[in-house]
Amino acid sequence: MRKINIYIIELKTIMKRLLRLHLVCLIVMVSANLVVAQISQIRVPRSFEIIDKSKTNIVPFRTMRAVDVEKLKKEDIINDQHKDIPWRFGDNIDVNYNIYESGVCDKFIDGSKLWRFGIKSSGALSINLLFGQYKLPKGAELYIYSRDYKQQLGAFTDFNNQADGLFATTLIFTDNIIIEYYEPAKVDFHGELVLSQVTHGYRGVGDFVKAFGDAGTCNVNVACPQSAGREEQIRSVAMLVTGGNGFCTGALVNNTSNNGTPYFLSANHCYTTPGSVVFWFNWQSATCSKPSSSPAYNSLSGAVTKARYATSDMWLLQLNNTVPESFNPFFAGWNRTLDNNIAGTVYGVHHPSADIKKLSWSTLGVSTTTYLQNPVPGDGSHWRITNWSDGTTTEGGSSGSPLFDPYGRIIGQLHGGYASCTSITSDWYGKLGVSWTGGGTDATCLRTWLDPINSGVATLNGYDPFCLVTSVSGTISTNNTYTGCKIEVNNTSVTNYSTVTFDYESKIIINESFEVQPGSSLIVR
Repeated sequence: MRKINIYIIELKTIMKRLLRLHLVCLIVMVSANLVVAQISQIRVPRSFEIIDKSKTNIVPFRTMRAVDVEKLKKEDIINDQHKDIPWRFGDNIDVNYNIYESGVCDKFIDGSKLWRFGIKSSGALSINLLFGQYKLPKGAELYIYSRDYKQQLGAFTDFNNQADGLFATTLIFTDNIIIEYYEPAKVDFHGELVLSQVTHGYRGVGDFVKAFGDAGTCNVNVACPQSAGREEQIRSVAMLVTGGNGFCTGALVNNTSNNGTPYFLSANHCYTTPGSVVFWFNWQSATCSKPSSSPAYNSLSGAVTKARYATSDMWLLQLNNTVPESFNPFFAGWNRTLDNNIAGTVYGVHHPSADIKKLSWSTLGVSTTTYLQNPVPGDGSHWRITNWSDGTTTEGGSSGSPLFDPYGRIIGQLHGGYASCTSITSDWYGKLGVSWTGGGTDATCLRTWLDPINSGVATLNGYDPFCLVTSVSGTISTNNTYTGCKIEVNNTSVTNYSTVTFDYESKIIINESFEVQPGSSLIVR
């Protein structure tokens, strides 16, 4: 019979304990200066509140099978040359651990219970998890933390319940973790919590010997001067943990309702069970220089697939959660043109080789072609970057990243190609205009989701759900400047003989009584 310990925790004791724990009890995870926030509640793991842990049951650890890292890295030498597969960073280990059967149980005096068990994967640089069954009642809490208590995720709660019953966690940089589940005495139902996959990370983000990423030196950080005027589009791009052990890139994309529905565009070849995907937002350097340690990022878990179309390598997801204001999200606009060419400077934003966010550009525009073929229209399914400018490039892990036209609107997502820091050659992007109608069904096209009001527009600007709204009324005098990503103009006249200009990315609401007279400048930045 399993031993159950019962003890009382007084409020004063808890408060003293909280003061001693200070930063340990935050919902962020700290490891080698990497700070991660996954949506959760600001709470302290219940086991941290137990002063005398000698009176609780010893946490049992499950040891994972050995991982042949050298064999995997030899495979990676070949696989990393192909951008049309996710960039692998870990080895997935299938398990079947029910929290009630695998964990040791301690009971509080009020009847609530605490289950814990550990995972050890020797030599892992990181561990991330997939729960094949996750359904928590109101009041229950799940925590994952390193054995030394220095890294913590959670509390995850009923807020994280998904329709498909899955829940994936981001990476913890250790080879030993503890899973802790707390359930109050009175709940509507007992929680369902079954761990189905452990990913043993063997390279990439946690490999600090390689400076948290393997991207070539020709890649340009998104904080560099070349990104000027592209800041909003950069905010839309995020990295995906796909399949538990791979990295791809994608972007939040706007729809004609301009309502912040969290649609996310990536590549079909990055497809996995969408409920298992973890999205990393804002993983980027604050300066143009390479940072000495990995920057912070924000993460979300879980999505549903809205559409896929293999011909143009399109995968459209909808995140299960609204993107919080603290993430500073931007929903990129799009251009569904079917023209054979787009002139001017086009640019891509991406996460090459599990590295922080980078910028690439080509001053030569793009031409229509078949995937991996010369610039001949062919089936017209892809845009071809003849070559990137100024030595910039993409790499494995950049898969699914958006390509923007000269006006900052997505025209496609990266399928693959041969470009690298040492190979000034071509890349191919699945054409958004082809994906628009796709295979002719809701499940194979973008039109249904990105134009829900059936507007028929060919282009759409981006959307900032938390932008600064500036209201303008009365008479506008010469050379006044009004800033904000949305300008509301009401009962306004313009005089003094000049020009009224608006930034192309701004969202303008103009009252019918607004008259543009020769006279003044209304400049929106």
